[in-house]
Amino acid sequence: MHQRQNFFILHVYVVSVGFLMKTMIFHFVPFVFRRSQSVYLHSHPLLQQHLFIHFQLLSFQSRKLK
Repeated sequence: MHQRQNFFILHVYVVSVGFLMKTMIFHFVPFVFRRSQSVYLHSHPLLQQHLFIHFQLLSFQSRKLK
């Protein structure tokens, strides 16, 4: 019984930490994205494409979650 309780607490902890990290990433990524876009994405078309696809995936996931 004690084992299951520990597992539940761990699960809640992991979920809350994951949620916090996700929230931070969603607020932080667009900021960094805008800041660094003009600096180094012009010389990396492939990276730009990759980031764009990744960004689209992230926004799609966040829309699906809401």
